[in-house]
Amino acid sequence: MPTRLQPDWEQFSLDEEFGRLLGLGKPEHEDGRTAMYICRCGDLDCFGIGARIERSASTITWSDWAWKDGFQLTDPIDELGSYTFTLLEYEQALADAARILADVPDWEPQKQKMLWPWQWGWSLPKEDDPMDRYKAAMQAVRRIFLDVDPAGMGFGGTWFPESEYDTEVDRAISWLAKGHTPDAIAARTVRYLERDWGVEVQTGKKEQLAQGLSRIDISHFTTR
Repeated sequence: MPTRLQPDWEQFSLDEEFGRLLGLGKPEHEDGRTAMYICRCGDLDCFGIGARIERSASTITWSDWAWKDGFQLTDPIDELGSYTFTLLEYEQALADAARILADVPDWEPQKQKMLWPWQWGWSLPKEDDPMDRYKAAMQAVRRIFLDVDPAGMGFGGTWFPESEYDTEVDRAISWLAKGHTPDAIAARTVRYLERDWGVEVQTGKKEQLAQGLSRIDISHFTTR
């Protein structure tokens, strides 16, 4: 999970992020916490770490750390305490970071690191609804994830909601649209599941997932 200064998404603004870190901008989370570490996609609905930033005349303090997402999750991180910095040194550190970024040749936020359905370059008849095609793709890939169940959610006969895999489904569809192989997508998905979900994917699940994804022809859902 990159820091909040990772410019990997289109809406990134260095000035806005510095403002929040200086305690001057509006915190991203409604409870007053600023997003300190976030998913590389830049979406605050994904898991991240937030903290309260308090500014005084001479100091900046980070405290009250918690796991956050865009769905009212607040899970305190007790092992992280309060950290107080001298304001002048803190401002200097941010100014140094800005200069470092300015020295990077052609630095700018990366565009379309992960393709979403509306970025696929559809060229469809007016009477054809592109979202219908995306829904069909999502249902087909979701069914593969549910049948393979790489995270073992159905183990013991107790299923989570069918939408539980939808983040991985969206990722898989976007990677298919970018031309990644089913084997590569399955391997990356397994890494994400083990990292983000804290599960150990059973032997053979990666191969089953790759086999299922190999049957998906993305051209059925997109035309260029």
